[in-house]
Formats: sequence, structure tokens, C-alpha cells
Amino acid sequence: MKTAPIAMLPKSALPYDWGHTLNHAVRVMGSPIMPEVRQELRTIWKNVAKQLRRYGHAARFMSKERAEHLEYRLTACFGFRVISVLHSYPKSGEQITFEQVKKLANRTNPHFPSGEKVIVTSMPKADGGKRPIIIFERVARANQSMARDLIHMACGHSRFEYARKRRGREKLMQAINNANKNGGVRALARPIHETEVPGLLGGDAFSVM
Repeated sequence: MKTAPIAMLPKSALPYDWGHTLNHAVRVMGSPIMPEVRQELRTIWKNVAKQLRRYGHAARFMSKERAEHLEYRLTACFGFRVISVLHSYPKSGEQITFEQVKKLANRTNPHFPSGEKVIVTSMPKADGGKRPIIIFERVARANQSMARDLIHMACGHSRFEYARKRRGREKLMQAINNANKNGGVRALARPIHETEVPGLLGGDAFSVM
């Protein structure tokens, strides 16, 4: 008797592919990646990708209980924690070994506080004000990466959001122009000031509806 195939979203719904994860691994651990480490990471990625696709399908099309069950399994999955450490590792951080990545993964759990310090500072803005900067440590960043991936799988990209690749200022201005032709823009994430040049707008900061 054949078993029914497991329902899951297509691979295109994933927040990243294997190449993206491998690039992060090279950045974190240096090049070249040893063949045995690469193979282990590849196996981990395949398993995590499958679980994310299953969770995404459950979150969008099945019961809340089923989605919560798969979410719990994912956050308890050591492989998901390893991937999250690699994806969230600070660009300014020193390179570490795969064993050190695993040690960080062992401490990663989005259901509990990381116990790390949070640095709050600020940087001056061109207009004379200050921009608040909050710096999280490695475990907290990995926890946030896990949460981001789960939200992505559950909700997907919003067509009104421009904080992602190939959705920058040009697409933003096109959306504003199209909206103006069809009755005007109903809402923006922040106001456009008269002193801002449309061609130089930071599209990543906007949502147009």
C-alpha cells in the first residue's frame, strides 16, 4: 500500500537555497570548506529545507495545531540551529570552526532568553539627529534568524514590502507612480519629505499601499 506524499510548499518558497547557505559557511569558517564538513552541511540543509517546506504548508493550509507541532519540531531541530548560526553570524566576527558553530547551535533556542548582553548605542544622522543602534550577540541573532525563517514560510513575501532583493527604490517609485495614476497612495511606512530626491529614496524603508 502506497503512502500519501507529504504535503509541503515548493522549493521556491524557501528563504534561501543551498548555495546561499554554503556562501555563509565560507564566510563564517573560511575557504576551502573541508569535503566532510561540506557533505554534513549539505545533508543538514536538505533536512531543514524539507522541514521548512512542510511547516510552511501546514501554517498556510492546515490547522493551527499541526503548524504549531511542526514549528516546535523545527525550533528543536539541531540542524535548523546550525543553519541559523551560519546565516546570522556577524560579518565583523572572526572566523570559527564547524565545531564552534555547533557549540553556538547547542545554545540556540528561541523559546528561552539567550542570556547575552544587548548593546544599545546610536550613530549621528545627516540631519543632526541620532539613529538608535541595537547590537545583539551571536545566540540572540541565531534565534532571530530562526524566527525570521518561520515567519517567511508561514506568510511569504508581501507585495507591498520593499526591504528585499530586487525590490528597492526603483520598484518603490514605480509603485508610487502606478498608485497615483489609480487614485493615489493610501499609505506609506514613513512620509516622503519634500527635500528627498525621488531617485535617491531609500526604498528599503517603505511599504506602499
